[in-house]
Amino acid sequence: MAANIEAEEYFPRDFLRALGRSRFLGAPFSRSDGGLGLGWVCETIVAEEVSALSGAAEMVRLSFGCAVLCAARIFRK
Repeated sequence: MAANIEAEEYFPRDFLRALGRSRFLGAPFSRSDGGLGLGWVCETIVAEEVSALSGAAEMVRLSFGCAVLCAARIFRK
């Protein structure tokens, strides 16, 4: 898949949707904030695995996950 991402300029939207559905976009964040509550060690493992697939996908995962979860926390208060 990583080769297709670079060679064909393919962006793995379905992969990111699956990460979102499984809540891995917010792995280190608490469950009350919409994450998995797994902590930063798990976040490091998730980041390593996603970046092995695609550095671009990992950057999107990080920025999207943080933005959505932070916004949800701000608007909840």
